[in-house]
Amino acid sequence: MRILALYPNSYGYHRVPTGLVILMTLLRRAGHTLDLFDTTFFASSNTDNDLREKAGVVKPVAMPFAYEGLSDDAVGALFRDKLAAFRPDLVIVTLIEDNYRYGDRFLRMVKAFDPALPVLVGGPTPTAAPMVVIEHPCIDYLIQGEGEEAIVEFCEFLEQGRDVQGVANLWTMRDGRPHGNPLRPFIDMNDLPVYDMTLWDERHMLKPYDGRVWRTGYFESSRGCPFQCTYCVNPTIQNELSSAGRFFRRKSPERTVAEARIHKERHGLERVVFCDDNFLLMSPAQFADYARVFVPLWTREVGLPYWISTSAEFIRRETLEMLTATGCDGIGLGVEAGGEWFRRHVLRRNLSNERLVDTFRLIHEYGIRTTANVMIGFPGEIESDIMDTIRLLRRIAPRSFDVSFASPYVGTGIQRVAAKLGLIELSDAPGFRGMAAEIAFRGRPTIRNPDIPERRLIEIQDGFADFVLDRRPLPETKVGVRGEHSLAVARLMETERLAPPQNPAARRRQGQSGEGSTKVTGVSA
Repeated sequence: MRILALYPNSYGYHRVPTGLVILMTLLRRAGHTLDLFDTTFFASSNTDNDLREKAGVVKPVAMPFAYEGLSDDAVGALFRDKLAAFRPDLVIVTLIEDNYRYGDRFLRMVKAFDPALPVLVGGPTPTAAPMVVIEHPCIDYLIQGEGEEAIVEFCEFLEQGRDVQGVANLWTMRDGRPHGNPLRPFIDMNDLPVYDMTLWDERHMLKPYDGRVWRTGYFESSRGCPFQCTYCVNPTIQNELSSAGRFFRRKSPERTVAEARIHKERHGLERVVFCDDNFLLMSPAQFADYARVFVPLWTREVGLPYWISTSAEFIRRETLEMLTATGCDGIGLGVEAGGEWFRRHVLRRNLSNERLVDTFRLIHEYGIRTTANVMIGFPGEIESDIMDTIRLLRRIAPRSFDVSFASPYVGTGIQRVAAKLGLIELSDAPGFRGMAAEIAFRGRPTIRNPDIPERRLIEIQDGFADFVLDRRPLPETKVGVRGEHSLAVARLMETERLAPPQNPAARRRQGQSGEGSTKVTGVSA
């Protein structure tokens, strides 16, 4: 079968999407003919990196290649030419909310080209809100959760002319209503293939980092995160997939090292980025067992510097000793906000500022570069909360930091609360019902805040680096003076915390029976 993979990336952010490339690898292994339409380098530049450079949070780097800078019409013409030349039997798309609206135009082009050409989607947004996304008039099938086994079975059935309706994890529309099948058990990550980059532009491997460009490979050594942060979609995904087994899983150190070694040899990698939500999410005993194998293998077979993301709860001397011994030269940690009250009551993160200060100090003691990730533009935020974040960054003195606007992604606590309080516009279009009408984490906020005008938030973000680096004095603010809006957000977040989780299986049956409505108001489905 001829399968066209679509990667609708409008930001020019170059990095191989590991989920899609693994699916493509499995489908090629199953004997299908694959092609790819990747819009990344049709953009004018890496707009995400441009905005970070403008904000002064990264070192400017001249990329060793040019973007095409094509117009939307030109990109559309190329896509129609690809459809006509390749004549696919199926189009597959991995969707995240950042690219969903951009991808919508390509979905419509598929159906304009051939209304009978089936479209299959998957990814974080379809997994978090399957009953919403499957209503899109140009989407025929949706795989919820892990797609590695489901997509191979689906394509086998489709090619053989067999009924695909029984494929586990599959959602379709039946009699005008969403219908979702039961979930299959989570896969063993050690059974995943070493992914194949054959169809991908090698420019995806060129990553700016700390003032230079590196030939970089991206890998996952684990999946899942157990935290319940209100700004993240992981809690909703974990709930949606609860019947599939244990959410968090990890590859063996042998498998992780082998994959990096193979790509180092194939592609001449200079460094590695681990895409795990939390690379160090292990108990002390599990970590000791893991490090005993990982340290000698990585040192002997790979020997490249690497970057990880983790959280302060898992930073200890023994973890830093392992990271230093194996060449880890960068750690990203979520600080998110500097006010302890705000972090605890709105974001549902209970770390103290002293714990964060001690964590960064300890990492720096081992000579590892740190990146502190923070956000502004939350519902319930007052200006003194942002100033608390800046003061905390001054104290922890990270080697780099990133500031973005909080985004109301479907399935997150902040999206549900923002919707209830009328702080975001909600879409009513099929496939987008109840989702935020606009999503952005750079440039401008998309959540209205009665206590901080949008113009002021943009001014703060534009001057954020100057504030943190003490090149500009902090403005005076009324510390701790919270209005009704901020307190209302905290109360709603507490309601979110105390409310029992929705039962995904029950909601799936609800969709099958036709009870209720698939229109949502700030909820995932």
